[in-house]
Amino acid sequence: MATSSNFYIMVTLMTIITLLVGNGDSYSQILKSPKKPVSSDAPSPLSIDCASKLHPNCGTQIFYGVFYGNETVSADCCYNLVHDLGKICHDSMTSYALITWLKFKPEETQILQRKDQIWNNCKSNN
Repeated sequence: MATSSNFYIMVTLMTIITLLVGNGDSYSQILKSPKKPVSSDAPSPLSIDCASKLHPNCGTQIFYGVFYGNETVSADCCYNLVHDLGKICHDSMTSYALITWLKFKPEETQILQRKDQIWNNCKSNN
């Protein structure tokens, strides 16, 4: 019998696979991206640890909210962001995505503003 932790890992892996096959981008795709300007092919250990704390749907909401500004982060996902992920992980994952995916570089200022806005909105409501 699988523990709830094992179940969550399975759900997370299934979500990552779904996101990689489907259209659009997500934090999970960025962490698995083959285009890494760092010396190692492995994603940042901090980013992997951080991503494992996100509920699958929340990662997608937060990603689209930060990188495209076209998603509202739900109250449940705000709770997940503030209490489970934390500011350091939120900042780290955003920075890692900006370094990894150069297509976001021209929008870096707006992305960083949206990242902070989402954090502040979520923090004030929790």
